[in-house]
Amino acid sequence: MHYSSSQARDEKGAYYVCLKTGDNGADGEPFYREDPDALGRIYVGPYLAFEPKISLILEDDQGICGYALGAFDSRAFYARYENEWRPKLCARFPAPGGDQAQWTRAQQVHNTYHHPDYFLPEPYDAYPSHLHIDLLERAQGSALAAA
Repeated sequence: MHYSSSQARDEKGAYYVCLKTGDNGADGEPFYREDPDALGRIYVGPYLAFEPKISLILEDDQGICGYALGAFDSRAFYARYENEWRPKLCARFPAPGGDQAQWTRAQQVHNTYHHPDYFLPEPYDAYPSHLHIDLLERAQGSALAAA
């Protein structure tokens, strides 16, 4: 296994890792069959686009098996997300209608495109950055995953 900075070719594999860990760390694929990239558009795509130098991709002999994605300046990142990324999502994916209790998980995520919830802990000066890590099961417990 090895880490590398992200490249454009990594998007598909990183979205797949997001899907396969999209049920609170467990396999989310059964819940997102109608739109497998729904979560990746929030939790992967903007990081690869806006923070490629600090987006680390973990690969093994089978391909991409994890990532560490984050932003040095969370406020700046979310401002770009709000101004550059989210409008495209909202244009492509209408907000779901009807009874919220009947929404699929993909519809819930599509609703999040229209009504995001940004978390910026205070004091911001002490916590200006954020990071998230997802690993496929085969990468968990590896020496690189622990590094």
